Amino acid sequence: MKTAIPLAAILAALACHGAASAADPNTADRAAAEASSAASDWRLVTSSDTAFGFVDVGGLEVGPAGERRVRTGMILRKSLRDAAIVEAVEEFRCDVRTGRTIELKTFDQTGTLLSRTSSKGPRRAVDSDSRLAAAFKVACGAGLADDGKPGYGSLVDARHDLLIDGTPR
Repeated sequence: MKTAIPLAAILAALACHGAASAADPNTADRAAAEASSAASDWRLVTSSDTAFGFVDVGGLEVGPAGERRVRTGMILRKSLRDAAIVEAVEEFRCDVRTGRTIELKTFDQTGTLLSRTSSKGPRRAVDSDSRLAAAFKVACGAGLADDGKPGYGSLVDARHDLLIDGTPR
């Protein structure tokens, strides 16, 4: 499962850290994060020397125009600019095999929100070997191969298992 996660993707996520910083995350942000993680089922889909890639297989949403949205996450092996976890909402058009990132958040190692950026960038083709391929499969109905292992309820839990305990599920 060793797949390259481009350093450019990680740096692009972190570039948003300064753009829309949430210097004082309030209680509502934490409550929203905890509520959204209650139904999460984060599955490890890629691994590289710089990060672990995840898809939330329990969080599929269908938008008003039929677009499908799914959350993806990256756990950085080494924190960059205080960010240890990057979470994105990816939006797909299954019929034309395109996708785009519509929301990006960075968190520190404890799960505290550092930044949030929302924008609807240009759609791009989803190649079978791109970082979005697993998310596209979940969003568009192909699903992921069942490895028999339970998922994680949060990316903080996954980070703890993978980087601190060293024992992935």
